[in-house]
Amino acid sequence: MAEKVTNSKYISVIFFLWPLASLILAIKNYRASWAKNIVWLFVVFYGYTMVVVGDSSDSTREKAAVMKLHETKVSFAEFSKEFYSDEDGQLDIANPIILFVVSQFTGNHHILFAVYALIFGFFYSRNIWLLIEKSPYKFNLLLFILLVKFSLIVGFWNINGFRFWASAQIFVYGVYQYLVVGNKKALLWVVLTPLFHFSFMLPASVFVFYLLVGNRLPIYFFFYIFTFFLKELNVNFVGDLLKDLLPNIFHERVDIYANEEYANVRKDMIDNATWHVVFSAFVLRWSIATLLVILYTKTKDILENKIMSSLFNFSLLISGIANVSSLIPSGIRFIVLSEFIVLGFFYLYFQYYKSNHLINWWKIIAVPGLIFSILFSFRIAFEAMGILTIFGNPILASFFEDNNTLIEIIKNILGITT
Repeated sequence: MAEKVTNSKYISVIFFLWPLASLILAIKNYRASWAKNIVWLFVVFYGYTMVVVGDSSDSTREKAAVMKLHETKVSFAEFSKEFYSDEDGQLDIANPIILFVVSQFTGNHHILFAVYALIFGFFYSRNIWLLIEKSPYKFNLLLFILLVKFSLIVGFWNINGFRFWASAQIFVYGVYQYLVVGNKKALLWVVLTPLFHFSFMLPASVFVFYLLVGNRLPIYFFFYIFTFFLKELNVNFVGDLLKDLLPNIFHERVDIYANEEYANVRKDMIDNATWHVVFSAFVLRWSIATLLVILYTKTKDILENKIMSSLFNFSLLISGIANVSSLIPSGIRFIVLSEFIVLGFFYLYFQYYKSNHLINWWKIIAVPGLIFSILFSFRIAFEAMGILTIFGNPILASFFEDNNTLIEIIKNILGITT
């Protein structure tokens, strides 16, 4: 008990001296009451030290936007005229409001990304600790791998695409608080996600639909299997359908994201992806699909537990919807969202039930692939993480600018030019 009090007393000091060390301590002492808040603080620190790279990334545009707004001093009344207007209007009003508020105080993009991280990090840390609080005192290897992958699939470095990935964290938080904790008020978080990214009208509507229809396991399962092997979809047809269903303010975005030309551009990007990108996605997708099929053979056990039954049903439903969405340009991100939800379900499943021979075979085949996927996630993290994130602290980060990512530094050390 004395050790826990001491850690709690000095952990804040350690954070300000070396945030990475405090993160390691939080992971080591994951049962401590302060652990999730240290993870939250580290995410904020990462946001403050994040390296902005590229000319067309979301972070580059946000950096330019906060500087411009700070210099021009546009009034909120004038700024808000673009919200939900038919011509080139803002459809995601949460992010512009955050951007506007920060710009009234500073044009420093580091502050902006720290605010983004403050929001993202809260839901990120709470989603992880929801699973931890349902865990036994000690992890086995499979639980550890599933929890790590759950933590990394929408990692904190995705602040670079704050609008969509913050929506993902908030959506999962709302879903799990509702289905696992039983907090009915958490539905509000699900409903609010389209304010962060308009496309979350889809998963939010799917969750509301699930709550109205309830558990329909055979229907959801066969819908998932059918869509998993669905290879082609007429993109223009889907675009026309969406425009029939959505108000006029959404039509311009639909034209951008649901047309054959953009689909071909996205296809070329996927075709040119490196092997480890393709393999990581392939391994995770098939590992999840295989285990879902195996667990469907054990439905009697699952249906006896209300939480597990609800999570299994919704996991299959949202995964089927994501399979369809992935056939539309940019819709592949919903695959990641569905995998995020399913991995949490898998983790909780293994708290309640023992493995059978099919699951044991699945472990032998899938675990090495999941480990590869975890390593690949760290590689992605290094693309926007600088040396200050690893070795710096809030004081040093306030005086020094970090313009080189860890991946660039590693490549330079190894003499890799591509």
